[in-house]
Amino acid sequence: MNLITNKAKAIFSWKKSIGGYKWENATPCDPWGKPFDTMNDKERKKYKELIPYSPEGPFLTEEHLIEKQETFYPLENPLLFAQFSDITPTEESFLNWANEHGRLIDVESNKEYFHSFILSQFIPQDETSHDSMLSSSKYRIIKRDGLYYQITKPDPLSFWKIEQRDLSFAVMLWELSSNEETDSKLSKILEWNKDTRRAYVYPFHKEKLKEIDFERFRKDEDYLPNFIWPPRRIENYHPEEHDVRKAALMFVRQEINRKLAIFPLRTSLEIIESPDDEKDKMSKILVHEPRSLLSAMWYQFLLVQTGEIKLKRCSLCGEWENMEKHRSSWTKHSNCANYNRVKRARNKKRGIIN
Repeated sequence: MNLITNKAKAIFSWKKSIGGYKWENATPCDPWGKPFDTMNDKERKKYKELIPYSPEGPFLTEEHLIEKQETFYPLENPLLFAQFSDITPTEESFLNWANEHGRLIDVESNKEYFHSFILSQFIPQDETSHDSMLSSSKYRIIKRDGLYYQITKPDPLSFWKIEQRDLSFAVMLWELSSNEETDSKLSKILEWNKDTRRAYVYPFHKEKLKEIDFERFRKDEDYLPNFIWPPRRIENYHPEEHDVRKAALMFVRQEINRKLAIFPLRTSLEIIESPDDEKDKMSKILVHEPRSLLSAMWYQFLLVQTGEIKLKRCSLCGEWENMEKHRSSWTKHSNCANYNRVKRARNKKRGIIN
């Protein structure tokens, strides 16, 4: 029997509410719907010992409580992680992303997500719809003082901002590490102590990159851009000679591993039987299944590091392009090139020199 090994595939489906999402300033509560602001000091202290962190709003909630959800397959878009890393971290952009792709994680079932609960009011369409929600495993509904409330784990804006910042920063470091012209920038973002041979990374929001005066940063020791403190140490990196691009890639690898430990994949072995005319052969395939949209995006970024996903930015519009069907010499979208050609021709006709 010939076993064909070293094969792998990824499977992943995700769901989003067909009714859409909204940002809401809901009320933090305990799992039974009792608001924190109605607890006495003893009750509040006891619950804080169990769940010490109660995030502030706004929280992402469903626009309409609808049992039916839409299923889609995020890994069909190999650029998903890169596109998410490029969005502007605002309530509006995150809401647009959620309406198209759903939540980042399943806040109800993710064991690594330790936030408390929130209580949000809603108005059921009728008693029948309310009864169906009460019997549903998806919604936890209570009635208090004649009003209906939903109890959920929160999906706060702060969570979206942190996760998008971490991914966009890692993608940015990966981009910078591929170009020696950016070594001067990397040398400031990554600090190396020659005596201890330890290196540290100063994270920041990607949109702040253009605001950093790297020339001033190089000359003025008192100039400190809006980095996020404290700096992060790059583990297992103790070189005799510092290599900023290698250090950046080491941090990218470290960050991918850290995130996939928090938002993991499920790995299993699948055996595929051969057709009847090939009874002496069978295939063993390693199957990777992301557990959330976040783990799917970090898994995609991992595949970039191994070369299984190849992507490049268009030199004109800056948007990402999947390089699977392009030559390595590809630099721009055909539509962008045509638009640029027409624009240059018009400018030339008007006497405008680019």
